[in-house]
Amino acid sequence: SERGEPLVADFGIALAVAHAGSGRLTETGLSLGTPHYMSPEQATGDRDVDPRSDLYALGCVLYEMLAGEPPFSAGTAQAILAKILTMDAPSITMVRRTVPPNVGAALAKSLEKLPADRFTSVAGFAAALEDEGFTYRARTRTSTSAVSQDAAAPAARPGPWNRLSVTMTAVAAVAATVAAWGWLRPAPVASVQPATRAVLDLDVEGAALLSNSRVVISPRGDRLAVVLNVGGSRQIWWRPVEEDRFRLLLDEGNPRDPDFSPDGNWLVYGDGGALTRIAIAGGARRPLMPAQPSEVVTGPAWGDDGSIYFSGRSGGLFAVPETGGEPTELVPGVWSRPDPLPGGRGVLVSDSTDTYVYDLAADSLRLVISNGVAPTWVGTGHVLYLDRDRGLWAQPFDLATADVSGEAVPVLADVSLSAGRWAQVDVAGNGTLVYGVGEVTGSHGLAGELLIVQLDGGEQALPLAPRVFNRPRWSLDGEWIAYTGTPGPENARWDLYTYNVVTRSQPRQLTFEGTGSHHPIWSPDGARIAFATTASGGRDLFIKTPGQDAPRSRLWALEGAETPSEWLAGDVLVWSWSETLQDQSESDIWIGEIGDSATMRPWVDQEGRQANAAVAPTGDLAAYESDESGITEVYVRAFPDAREPTRVSKGGGASPRWSPDGTTIYYWRGGGPQSVFLSNAYELFERPDSLFAARVVREPRFAVRSTELVLAGRPGWSTADWDLHPDGDRFVIRQLLGAEQGTGGEGAPADPHRYLIVTNWFTELLATVGREGAVR
Repeated sequence: SERGEPLVADFGIALAVAHAGSGRLTETGLSLGTPHYMSPEQATGDRDVDPRSDLYALGCVLYEMLAGEPPFSAGTAQAILAKILTMDAPSITMVRRTVPPNVGAALAKSLEKLPADRFTSVAGFAAALEDEGFTYRARTRTSTSAVSQDAAAPAARPGPWNRLSVTMTAVAAVAATVAAWGWLRPAPVASVQPATRAVLDLDVEGAALLSNSRVVISPRGDRLAVVLNVGGSRQIWWRPVEEDRFRLLLDEGNPRDPDFSPDGNWLVYGDGGALTRIAIAGGARRPLMPAQPSEVVTGPAWGDDGSIYFSGRSGGLFAVPETGGEPTELVPGVWSRPDPLPGGRGVLVSDSTDTYVYDLAADSLRLVISNGVAPTWVGTGHVLYLDRDRGLWAQPFDLATADVSGEAVPVLADVSLSAGRWAQVDVAGNGTLVYGVGEVTGSHGLAGELLIVQLDGGEQALPLAPRVFNRPRWSLDGEWIAYTGTPGPENARWDLYTYNVVTRSQPRQLTFEGTGSHHPIWSPDGARIAFATTASGGRDLFIKTPGQDAPRSRLWALEGAETPSEWLAGDVLVWSWSETLQDQSESDIWIGEIGDSATMRPWVDQEGRQANAAVAPTGDLAAYESDESGITEVYVRAFPDAREPTRVSKGGGASPRWSPDGTTIYYWRGGGPQSVFLSNAYELFERPDSLFAARVVREPRFAVRSTELVLAGRPGWSTADWDLHPDGDRFVIRQLLGAEQGTGGEGAPADPHRYLIVTNWFTELLATVGREGAVR
């Protein structure tokens, strides 16, 4: 200064000196500088710092210039220092997708915790920024919040980065001249910020939670979004994390499953067979692909490689460019919401039981986690997944090899899971967790009841407690109903049960695997039941005798998935078969004698899906459903030797059943519009189905004489889960609860289902699994 006194120009240092009072600059306990740029060795008070500490600060400056924020931020200086010591910076290529891979790799090396792992000079740092071929593989760490894997997971799309690299070199040279800090002995560093929980306020007037929706959080952890049912329609709402109230973003169409873009400025969502992106600011919408007829886009996920991945309700994992275009099917199968790995390394998906990784480069699917669903990759180097009891596990995962790398550890309990594979969990790159807790009613489908409905319209509910009911089937004497069910509405384990509708005694449990035994059918004498189960790993056919403790017996050891539909006299079984459990969009109908595999043969063998065969009482004809015309219709062929088909339905038809005299084929077809949308992972009730009757004649040849409406359907009738009584005057059907017409009702989540938001959750996660990969 003009008075000859030293002048401190750095405002962070000046502020520290001001707080220190008039004490000497060498005073113990005083640390000068801005904590955002402090190296780990400086944060711990190491006296032997060298230029590599300045290089770390330079990396922080460059990171902030690219990302708009430093690699570590928090509300207090102590919290920032705690993050510097315990977490790795989120990969810059995850935060800003347009950053070149070599720049991301150079930054990862410059921000290493140990000085020995960094560049030895600024010149080396600058050279790496210029070299488009520079790679760096960070060692695997489980005690980090976002392990950098820029070299291990190269970007999917190279680009012209020369001008940007030159700019980075200039930035490095300039920043190096101002990166020297004055340090004295630092004060002791505060402990790591603990995780804090709060109930997430979803208080939107007239809104209800949907059974399979989840609250999503942006990658930076600064925004939330959710689909709510308001007045019978689906709407997208969002809010900044620091605010208390949600804001309406979209109130048109039938949006589902939103997900944030990598920069958090857009949402992508499905709407029937359409995929659309919408801007958070201003609500501008952009269709991303042609709408897929008779399809439902589920679980779109926005990757950092320029692609959006989604599952199709009828099967398949797809990808479409974030700028729009034709979707590409990556792998067939029925999958959960996909989770793209950073850098286009691959995509995590799960079926009803296990988790797989689809390798984009190798175009291959590989099992990585057994008995775990709903995978989510997090930057600590773990894949989160749920078990059947809704426990959340953390599985160490090596991003370089896209494979598991250690033992899984349970980290949370009572996490909401709907439809057996849709977890209500999302995690931001800064470690903020949003998740549902409590049981979603009917977590493998909405809870319901079984109704006996007369063809003239009368109905009566069976005296069974609400639970998940699927695939009810009458015995041939009309006394028993077999069905797939759960012990109660808050239990997700499926088994087979039988119920006597005459005595109305307690249901009898037939299987005890809890793994999805389903599609029961009775033998003609009512003494045995054939069914399918996934307990053996695939979907195979078994026989069990009700009321006996004898083990089930397996029918055939076939690859793929089998689903029984009819058991005829002479122990002849009719079933549909597809090559794999994951992909049942291609299936044929087979027949064969039980116990004699030599008699097995296809009855209808053609492209597309053929299923749900129903044989006429006369035994010479069979009705079935097929999508050979592009939509599912009901057809009839000669049986057991199939000839050319005759179409029965028109404009859609499914789930056929014959009247006892063989003169009528009942089937379900889409009815009129509906004012309320119901959904879970398997069904989207845009309109209720109605029951139709096709009156048929056989002479001089088979033909449909007339078709008439029998009963108008209503919301909540699950028309895939029905069966006609042997007398032909009534049927049993599953009625989903909370589905009153026009109320906007949806199977209401059972209390205490709610959402929690957890800040600094990575601290809790790492304390659970142990530091530096040591699993406890």
